[in-house]
Amino acid sequence: VEKNIKSSGFENVNVILLYDLELDAKDLDNTVDLVKINDTQTFTTTSHFPYDSPVEIVVHTVKTIPVSLSYKEAMGMDHKELVKSLKKAGFVNIKEEAIKDIVTGWITKDGQIESVTIDEKDDFGKEDKFRPDASILIQYHTWKN
Repeated sequence: VEKNIKSSGFENVNVILLYDLELDAKDLDNTVDLVKINDTQTFTTTSHFPYDSPVEIVVHTVKTIPVSLSYKEAMGMDHKELVKSLKKAGFVNIKEEAIKDIVTGWITKDGQIESVTIDEKDDFGKEDKFRPDASILIQYHTWKN
């Protein structure tokens, strides 16, 4: 809808995301609730408005949830502890990848996190919010054998 409106020449387009859907209603994600042009919802394909008229598009989308910890804090955790924390927050798409490289365990500890990405973002803060089904990858060190 936004693309169509902008391609019609409108320049003052504002998309308002409602973040009102639960994950089990994600089939309704990005559904347009209403479109207003110049504060009216009543128009047709033959209606005329100035190109600088304010356009408001209201869209339903899946609620987001806070990570509640920063990337730096996550790096200091054991991978099992981090998975437990993320599941408790409501995240459902968590993948773990073992890096089998520990020989003695003197420098790197078993379960020590190498990296964490959420939707391919590795610089998240504790206030950042993501969808509950965001793709989370935790890479951690473990014994070579």
